[in-house]
Amino acid sequence: MDSTVADTKYQSCQVKGQPHTASSVEMHSREWYRNHLTGSGCEVLVDSHQDVARLAQDSLHKSKFKVVTMPADYAWLTPQGDKLVLVEEKKPYDLQSSLSNRRLQRQLRANLAVADIAVLALRLQEEIEWGSSQDYIFSGDLEQVNKELLQLAMWEQHGLTVFLPEIGVLDHLLQLRKILGMPEESRGILAGSDKKRVKDDIPFQRAVRRLVDGVGPTTARKLDKAFKGDLVLFLTAPTEVLESVLHKGQIRKLREYVPA
Repeated sequence: MDSTVADTKYQSCQVKGQPHTASSVEMHSREWYRNHLTGSGCEVLVDSHQDVARLAQDSLHKSKFKVVTMPADYAWLTPQGDKLVLVEEKKPYDLQSSLSNRRLQRQLRANLAVADIAVLALRLQEEIEWGSSQDYIFSGDLEQVNKELLQLAMWEQHGLTVFLPEIGVLDHLLQLRKILGMPEESRGILAGSDKKRVKDDIPFQRAVRRLVDGVGPTTARKLDKAFKGDLVLFLTAPTEVLESVLHKGQIRKLREYVPA
């Protein structure tokens, strides 16, 4: 969220014409988000200040996204409906100033107070190389920059940091929603911390064999080629796509981790 609207968004938001004052502080609460998501038919809430808000309302996306004014940038319930996820997004040019004036820390703490999973999403700009003189992320005193980076690293103890592309943000949010809904067992597999015997050198093939019983080296290589080594693409692929490589029992097992 850009610095021009971030602070005011947390201090004076409006929902359905009602100002966010001390008497209506319940807006940034677990119940408020759940009420707007449960039974609404949408999968992800998008804050109206986001640059993708208009896109989220077009005919291709409006069935899965709902635009409201809220403190978080994005919000959803995991597919099982058991966890609330709140996302704060930062673009390169806004990251350093948000860290320096501690606005980002306030925003993350606010989300962490009500969410089961709080996410910091760093929005990549494909046309600009991070760390270059063009992006203005970390200009100024190097010692101060190191302190800011340390603060960002410390966030990992409490929440989650992910990267979003400049293009295709909405589709990636839907993928992230499915991934964060996976059970702890599958997260260990993806992280490589489980103890199963599979020893493949290629991470994609190793993860697929750990996730789906009966997938051997040959099928793992086929999947690697078909999905170009993109594990998220594989995990969120439609069932009809998976049927060309996996049998029904394997797909059923995969759906235990990531619902369709």
